[in-house]
Amino acid sequence: MKLKISNVVIGLAVYLPFESMILKLLPLPDSIVSFFHFGIEVVIYVLFLTLLLRNMSMGKFFHKTIADVPYLTFLCFAIFTMIVNHAPVSESLVDLRGLLKYSLLYFVVANIDFSPKSARTLLNAFVVVAFFQCLIVTFQHFFGIAEFWYPRANELEIAGKTTNAKLLVEGFKGGREQGAGIGTFGDTVPLANYAVITLTLLTPMLLGFIRVNAYRMVFLIVTWFLVLAALFFSYSRGSILMGLASIPLTFLLSRNLHKFFPMFLAVALFLTAFIGYTAIAPKPAQTYYNPKLVYTDPVTNLLNAFSSSYAENSLENSRGYVMSEILPNFVNALPLIGYGPGQETSLTIMTNKVIGEGNFHADNVMVIADVYWVSMLSCYGIIGTVLFLTLLGFLFYGAYIVFKRSPYPEFKIIGLAFMIIILIALPYTFIIRTFLFRPFAFYFWLLAGVVGSEYRRIIAQQKTEIEAIRQEEFQQKRQIETN
Repeated sequence: MKLKISNVVIGLAVYLPFESMILKLLPLPDSIVSFFHFGIEVVIYVLFLTLLLRNMSMGKFFHKTIADVPYLTFLCFAIFTMIVNHAPVSESLVDLRGLLKYSLLYFVVANIDFSPKSARTLLNAFVVVAFFQCLIVTFQHFFGIAEFWYPRANELEIAGKTTNAKLLVEGFKGGREQGAGIGTFGDTVPLANYAVITLTLLTPMLLGFIRVNAYRMVFLIVTWFLVLAALFFSYSRGSILMGLASIPLTFLLSRNLHKFFPMFLAVALFLTAFIGYTAIAPKPAQTYYNPKLVYTDPVTNLLNAFSSSYAENSLENSRGYVMSEILPNFVNALPLIGYGPGQETSLTIMTNKVIGEGNFHADNVMVIADVYWVSMLSCYGIIGTVLFLTLLGFLFYGAYIVFKRSPYPEFKIIGLAFMIIILIALPYTFIIRTFLFRPFAFYFWLLAGVVGSEYRRIIAQQKTEIEAIRQEEFQQKRQIETN
């Protein structure tokens, strides 16, 4: 039986949330398991080469897609910054790969005929996986993380860059917020990324683009609330805010604001239940507390982000410091082309120029990379960052066309969801390194590819229709001349 590329891609989408658990159970040495963390990338490379060779055997190359020009322009510019700055080659290539590691998935999916049936299978897979994933997270929040869910500790160094999977200790410890769930991801941040993407994809499915029976609709609604709960149980404040922001954006962009009121009431009821839970949950006594050391409920954890004590601590130690101390001075000395794709080298050069050598408050400048737009500006400068934003703009336009013109409801849902993902990615990237984290990056480029495939079909059909109209007009003109 011939294996379809679309089925392999959907399989990867289902596999990713469970990758940490599957690799943990492999009866192999840690050194080998470390390489298996690159398994998804290797499969993508194989699919890319397979598609390339298949097309070449038929005397053609890849189809033209909406993101070709901006993507290749940004890639060439990134290499240019490495060359002109004499940046370390290995560090630059490794970090550039980190930014674009799943981008080839876009070209694979955009160059195949991703059918409406495949799109529906992908959406159904998202719902089913999300249901079980978020059920696990909810259980972990209330009953703790059993040893079974811990990831396998392993470490791998490539070109001076170390990647590792941390082993959580028993209970609510190990550098995670007390009470935080990890699902099968092994960490709270990838779980939060996954929950944001999934919530953004599931919300348009509630708008009625696809007609489903009552049982499936109930299952979809239950799953949606489980995803929302799991987002809170991730204890990632920024991710919670981005997930909540995606809900009204869905109704705004779909021009279904009249349907937002019942959804608003449902979310309000959900939050009321959470607030009730907050009232009986134990509270820390001190004004400022670290949720990694003191248990707090999910709502209080979120509201704590708006407290004066949290703001003062943030301004001294974390992203607040970068936003208040680094960014204002950095704006006055923005480089046009940046210092090269290597993040640590570029951020070191940037901080030395902005606040003086040796004046940075932390031992490692990579803490700045959490405000990833600052890292982007350091590495690629104004021009490179604008080129990357242009790439996002092209993808947004493609998603808009798919949402508006596709006759298939599956693609309308994906087009709408992808527009919102791009919009929330802009502020989200001030909070975390969105395009470097595996769940966000993988699903971003996967959905981009689905949008690119359907956009290509829409444009091809449009050209065919225009050509048919021209032929008809030409035939009518010849008939008139003959008469």
